[in-house]
Amino acid sequence: MSNRFHIPDDVRILIQKYDADTYQNMKKQIVKDRKYPIITVFDDIVVDGLEEFEFCQENDIPYRINRINLLSKNHLYSWICSKQLTRSDINSTMYRFLIGFQTLAEMTIEGAYYKGNEFNNGTAIENMAKLYSMNRQRISSYKNYAINLIKIHDENPDLAGYILSEQLLSSYNNIEYLAKRKSFELEEILLEFKKQENGETIRFNDLVKNIDSSYKPARTKKIKIDSSKGLEIKKMPEYDPDAELNSLSFTISSWINTMNRVDERGMDGTSREAKKELSNELKELIYQAYILKKHLGVR
Repeated sequence: MSNRFHIPDDVRILIQKYDADTYQNMKKQIVKDRKYPIITVFDDIVVDGLEEFEFCQENDIPYRINRINLLSKNHLYSWICSKQLTRSDINSTMYRFLIGFQTLAEMTIEGAYYKGNEFNNGTAIENMAKLYSMNRQRISSYKNYAINLIKIHDENPDLAGYILSEQLLSSYNNIEYLAKRKSFELEEILLEFKKQENGETIRFNDLVKNIDSSYKPARTKKIKIDSSKGLEIKKMPEYDPDAELNSLSFTISSWINTMNRVDERGMDGTSREAKKELSNELKELIYQAYILKKHLGVR
């Protein structure tokens, strides 16, 4: 079959791959059920149905074409991000990245974002905040997250792919650290990841300490006190390494009680905006809980 269409890297990075079960189901529908897929294209670029397209190409299977017309490449980026964000299986890293990437596209469309300059109070971030029921600070944070991941992708696409698929579990600080690394350093990290890869998620903090002995996970800055001026410093109790964990356990118990009360009372009469904002915060909470549970190393 003639390959008139292609998938550039700047489009591929925006589309999360199917998991194994979904991919097998896709193959069954195409091969056994004869449900030929619809592939969406913009000019000669495949923008939706990438895995269906590649499977059909490899196996000489026909497919149908749905053409979309958009004003620019940035309109295309925004369209793909919106489309991907409707998926129920999108992972938390891709969720943040896509919102950040869409924000950058919208800022370019609005003429409010220029390379090397900070956002100049245009409408794009405000519109994105309304669209996803988030505050401006969260949208700006996701925008910076996307910028750093783009930097990583430009230097080492494979490493960026492992991060976006959450095979390499990385925090905001990890992403910022990686974005400042040179190409050869990212290659070292990629090689170390491949050495440790065993089909399960690998924590970035565990990975990088084998390469960069100077790397330390970001911690809360300590306040320095100058006692040379005769100030009396109150003697504090000895540091308890369990204190923060115990405090968090207590706080989570309180959250659970509040969640149960909200659920029992029902949400009749509450606005869609309030529900959507809570839904987004819960998604963030689930992701952070997942990261922390991995770090705990116990079942």
